[in-house]
Amino acid sequence: MNPHDSKEPFEWLEKARHDCVAAVKLLEYGGHADTIAVHCHQAAEKALKAALLGMGIDYPFTHDLTLLVQLCIDQDDSFGVLRDAMVRLAPLYERERYPCYWRRGTLRRE
Repeated sequence: MNPHDSKEPFEWLEKARHDCVAAVKLLEYGGHADTIAVHCHQAAEKALKAALLGMGIDYPFTHDLTLLVQLCIDQDDSFGVLRDAMVRLAPLYERERYPCYWRRGTLRRE
């Protein structure tokens, strides 16, 4: 956890909501899929960090949704319903955020 980050779960949820609203608006107005995917990832990440804070757990400094959801599951197994969605969403952050593509298992920049 970044020492400058808020430890208030509701502040994290509000930021997550902002990312959700941005993703929906972009989708409605024909926005770029890569940008929508990044907003969706950010919303999920912030919501999971809010959940961890709400459970009294300092989250690690990471963007890894699979790690964050597993930490939530370790505290409350009802978070297990989110695992598959986080596994599908997780790779989009790196793949869609930067101008690069995957080919034959290697990362190549254009």
